Amino acid sequence: MTITTHDFLYPDEVEFVKTKTQAPITMWFPDSVAGFQRAFFFISDYDFLFFKDPYIVHVLSEQYNLKNVYYLPECFNPNFHRTVQLTSYDLKRYSCDITTYGSPHSIRSSLFNQLLEYNSNIKI
Repeated sequence: MTITTHDFLYPDEVEFVKTKTQAPITMWFPDSVAGFQRAFFFISDYDFLFFKDPYIVHVLSEQYNLKNVYYLPECFNPNFHRTVQLTSYDLKRYSCDITTYGSPHSIRSSLFNQLLEYNSNIKI
């Protein structure tokens, strides 16, 4: 099986991989709907499509009638992600009302500027 992340392959490239490997090809899109670029997966012959966003899975399955779309949320690796005991210093340094991670999109900046009006403790 070939697994691609994001939607980097053109339809003819997906077909090329399938003919050369004789194996299924899967796309796992580990970003939000906002990350869709050209959405070549609509016109490519992927065997399976996985998304971390249940909303897009619903839309693609129900409104676009795609049958090979599945929800595959991000998860963690227990070898790297563990529960830790926080010290009082950690709690003081890292506690907050609102947090986020990801790319600094302008829409996020606008949202956080509005939240500052409510005197929220925000960490990015």
